[in-house]
Amino acid sequence: MTATWSIITGVVSGIITSGLLLILTKIFDKIVIPWYQALIYKGINIEGTWFIYFDHPQVKKIKKSENTATITQKGHKITGEIILTMQPNGDKLTESKILVLNGCFSNNDLILSYECKDNRRIGAGTYVMKLAEDGNKLKGISTYVNSIAADIVSLPQIWIRKR
Repeated sequence: MTATWSIITGVVSGIITSGLLLILTKIFDKIVIPWYQALIYKGINIEGTWFIYFDHPQVKKIKKSENTATITQKGHKITGEIILTMQPNGDKLTESKILVLNGCFSNNDLILSYECKDNRRIGAGTYVMKLAEDGNKLKGISTYVNSIAADIVSLPQIWIRKR
């Protein structure tokens, strides 16, 4: 009976130890490391709301964009949402589209990927942008899946920080 009891307690304590190590690893990865990175981050803060403009000769210039990106920044890590209510040509969308952002910001370069929050709709792509004009403008290119024609499109874009 003692040998069996020793084996059972050894197995149970091993499982409990593995579970505790898994929990501690998750806490360290999800809480401690992001907190430390945000604490030591010395770069520019791009957190906030940005207006999105398409910068292409074939796209009609609009004076006021209703498309916005809301960025949350923790150190180099970027998350957020884009709310699209206008097409690149300035026409209103019949239904607004929310895109979920993930990426990083380093050396004034913003690299993002996104996908549609509603998984019943098409919406996926990337942004590669550079911070300009004293931190008030992001200029770059978006490459995405055109949800109407289902082809791949690249368009230069300018994001202007909301004041």
